[in-house]
Amino acid sequence: MSQRSLASGWTVAQVLSHLGSAAEICTMLVKRAIAGDTSGPAMEDMRPVWQRWDALAGPAQRDAWQAANTKHYDCFHRSALPRVWL
Repeated sequence: MSQRSLASGWTVAQVLSHLGSAAEICTMLVKRAIAGDTSGPAMEDMRPVWQRWDALAGPAQRDAWQAANTKHYDCFHRSALPRVWL
């Protein structure tokens, strides 16, 4: 996981950490929207997520990314939001 990615200066693990933390934050925003809260992400919400992801080792980042991505997909596609946005 420490191998270089195609993103200049990033390892594969760092890319997966970026994608996984984004999926987690987006899941939080979808859940807020479902509850009627239209506020955007706040730094105090995102910073702990980034810190937790950055602390994971490469293989753990990969596994956590897969879980976060699945959770986000399930949350979004089971909500009414996709029908509203189409």
